[in-house]
Amino acid sequence: MRVSVAAGLVLLAWAAGANLRAEEAPVEKTEAKTAEADAPKAEGLVDAPEDLAKAIAEGVTLLDEKKYRAFVDRFVHPEEKKQAQDANWDEIAAEFGKEKAGELLAILKVVAKAKVKLSDEGKTAVFHFKPTEGKGKDTIRFGKFENAWYIHNH
Repeated sequence: MRVSVAAGLVLLAWAAGANLRAEEAPVEKTEAKTAEADAPKAEGLVDAPEDLAKAIAEGVTLLDEKKYRAFVDRFVHPEEKKQAQDANWDEIAAEFGKEKAGELLAILKVVAKAKVKLSDEGKTAVFHFKPTEGKGKDTIRFGKFENAWYIHNH
């Protein structure tokens, strides 16, 4: 079963370029490089705001517990859900769980310990990490909307 076009939403689309897992690795065995020395050096990095750190921890917990629908409900921005209101979110979450959850779990575990670059207004947070094999995306972006943080990589 292939996910509909709605699966191209931010949360799912960015993971396609993340490349932080070995091919066919199960979620439990997904690992990412965690050494701070591997993170790109950037000016202006700070500790994550408390509410963002809590959101990342929540994401790790949901993915560890394989609660993919709850994860998608929590981390896909409400405006993006509106744009794809006819999508089958159960199907999207199931496909995400099979294909991308391990990658995202590894990334969230890495960035949970990392410094972040915040926008001046504090509504955008960008974490840098080193993808395995030098491929894929090297950032994950969160956006704050109505006092909640969402994955916002576009």
